[in-house]
Amino acid sequence: MPDNYSDPYRKYPLFRRNLKLEELYEKYKQKYDQKFAQQQFGKKELLWLTAIFLILFSIPFTLDQIQKSQSGLITATVSSKSLSIEAEKTILPAGVLSEESVSASEGKYIRFGPKGMIMGILSCPKIPSNVSKVEYSITIPVSAQYYSWIRLMSSDSDNNSLYLQVDNKCPDLVGDYYMPYDAWVWVNKRSEVMPNHIILDLNVGVHTLRIYQREANIKVDKIILTTDPNCTPVLTGANCLNLK
Repeated sequence: MPDNYSDPYRKYPLFRRNLKLEELYEKYKQKYDQKFAQQQFGKKELLWLTAIFLILFSIPFTLDQIQKSQSGLITATVSSKSLSIEAEKTILPAGVLSEESVSASEGKYIRFGPKGMIMGILSCPKIPSNVSKVEYSITIPVSAQYYSWIRLMSSDSDNNSLYLQVDNKCPDLVGDYYMPYDAWVWVNKRSEVMPNHIILDLNVGVHTLRIYQREANIKVDKIILTTDPNCTPVLTGANCLNLK
């Protein structure tokens, strides 16, 4: 068996499904060694041996990718002044769906389920553990104040808010004021809580960003954090990215 297969990998179905390849590899290797000693090996045997070896060699890298993807955290791409996150590019928990729309950024968005969890308008709400959430890993290149924008869509005039949290800081209420429904809207403020605009003080490094469901059937397309207080995203927000 090749040396790069350690016992921890055996728990993966991908590994178990390819044990046959190991047997085939050993079979052709033995045949190759015998014919090499007799100088009777042909192109067919060489091609088979090479193909099987390449497949086996690639399996550990695939397993590493599976392990990394199981964390549920997706690193956002950043520029010097802004970063954006596609809402659907993470591992979604039960009750949160990825759906398609030609009007969404990159053609997809996420939708929370029909049961919300309104906890009133509080400055630092304690969110129950059973509330649906999605989370992302973001890398901040410069310590600064970041203005947050979330592109969301509500199904009616009542269900139009969610919670935004960075690391273990107090969650911010996003939305909960009148806005058009059944249309994408960039939201960066909260109702009845002062100050209204949501500004995040972030230090350079890696942070965890979470979005919690507050009301029913909220759709989220994209998140933008920018250091430019004067930039308001238009359409899918390209005008607030790659700022100089």
